[in-house]
Parts: sequence; structure tokens; C-alpha cells
Amino acid sequence: MTALAWAPDSLALALVIQRPNGTYQVTIVRLQADLPTDNFSFDQGYPLLLGWNADANTVLVLLSANEQEDSSGQIQALTPGQPVASQPYLYEGGPNWRLHAPTSRPAGALGLLSADSPQGASVLVRART
Repeated sequence: MTALAWAPDSLALALVIQRPNGTYQVTIVRLQADLPTDNFSFDQGYPLLLGWNADANTVLVLLSANEQEDSSGQIQALTPGQPVASQPYLYEGGPNWRLHAPTSRPAGALGLLSADSPQGASVLVRART
């Protein structure tokens, strides 16, 4: 396991797991009885786990080239039972900046993220609409 994030309601957990063949998957585990575990496979790239949306039904990941850099420009929304949705974001940080803390608008679209530089400075990142 390389990362995890609790849902806002504390009833689910999202995990980034590296498989034996070197690829990754994001697994969503619901802590209520009789709910399935959902897996999203990534055969290329590294899914950096950003967190959950406000309704705790979607996990947001940044698909990077590798574990050290945020390089894709795409945020992916992983919702069980739905196709993976990709959304570009506006990001002008430098090398080794890390994205985290997604905040969704009430309508459900991704709104803002926080980006931290290696020196500790932070900026808000707005998703493209």
C-alpha cells in the first residue's frame, strides 16, 4: 500500500496499492456490511490519491508519470459503477509540488485543490471547467 484516505463520513477507505507486476490499483473499501469492494486499475502511471469528494461517493486521484512528480495535468474521479472521469486542472507549480485536499462544489464538480511546494508555500489550484 502506498497511500490511503478516509471518506468524510468515515464509512469508507480508499487505498493505492502497487501490484506485484509494478502497476497500481485504487481500492475502495466500504465499512458497512454487504457492500462490495471496488477496484480501479492503472496499467500506466502512478495514481496519487488526493481524497474524496464531499458526498463520500467519489475518490479523486492525480495520475502522474511516477511517484515523485505531479505531471499529468489530469485529475480522475473514481466513482463505483461509473466510468472513470478525467478533468484537467490549472497548475503552475514547480518541480516536486504536491496536490492534495480536493474540495468539490455543491453541484459535484471538482472546485479547488491545495498545492504545497518543497519550501512549504501553498497555493490554491482551480480545476478547469
